[in-house]
Amino acid sequence: MRAFRRLYLSARPPIRTAGKVSLEPYDCVFVGSDQVWNPDITVVLDDAYVGNVGKRGNCRLVAYAASMGRSELPRMDWEKFVRCVNETFSVVSLREPSAVPFVEKLLGRSVTDMTDPVFLLSREEWERIRTVPSEGDYILLHRTEYNENMLRYAHTLARLLNKKVIQTSIPGRKELDSGGAEFHITGGPAEFIGYIQNAACVVTNSFHAAAFSILFERRFLAFGHSTYNARLFGMLKKLGLYDRMWKESRPPAADLMEKEIDWKAVRGRLEIERSRSFRFIRDSLEKSGG
Repeated sequence: MRAFRRLYLSARPPIRTAGKVSLEPYDCVFVGSDQVWNPDITVVLDDAYVGNVGKRGNCRLVAYAASMGRSELPRMDWEKFVRCVNETFSVVSLREPSAVPFVEKLLGRSVTDMTDPVFLLSREEWERIRTVPSEGDYILLHRTEYNENMLRYAHTLARLLNKKVIQTSIPGRKELDSGGAEFHITGGPAEFIGYIQNAACVVTNSFHAAAFSILFERRFLAFGHSTYNARLFGMLKKLGLYDRMWKESRPPAADLMEKEIDWKAVRGRLEIERSRSFRFIRDSLEKSGG
């Protein structure tokens, strides 16, 4: 992770407190996306992500696809959220369409939804930074929380297709005890992308594992998360892939993965979302004089 940040993001040391952040050199700063406004993930609303920083100057803040991971914030966070966001953000967009009505009502102004930033890059652009794994002919399992049905489904599918299971998320004790999967958990973003692109198919309850499966047009099946489903539901619905979400309390039929995906239609919907997002970004920059 550190190597990836130095190579593709910034080699400068991180700023650990929002009070030391200075935005004065900038005309416009974008804030987003993945769960930056989820107090469960950031441990209370993070001051840097809601614009409560040391020096802002004349910098305009724009929320691009800012995510709460759900459709509403806990009531205890409403006051800080409204005060900080309304004071510092000139434009607000969210990642989850289901959260838009709540935030509009809370802030008292217009809010829109935008696609996750991973979709702003093309498949070819992501391929330039991926690390191709040496393994092939496998089912990829990537989870954000333990799910017994998902685990059972991955291994049933492996037996049906005569493939091994590779897991790229840190296993829990139950997964270690159940056996049958190879664990590859020491990689960073480049390895993660490579494992998805090289997979025969993907079984996951991770938003981004599903997103990259879509970008690389890998067959996938997504399982619901116990808490944060709004982001995954919203993405799949936008792209006409809602049937790739398994919401039942029992494992799905093993052959469900074999159901065809109309990737041409998905590409068309994705291009519409990309165009909307680039137009939003350009408009925000033009208003900043950039």
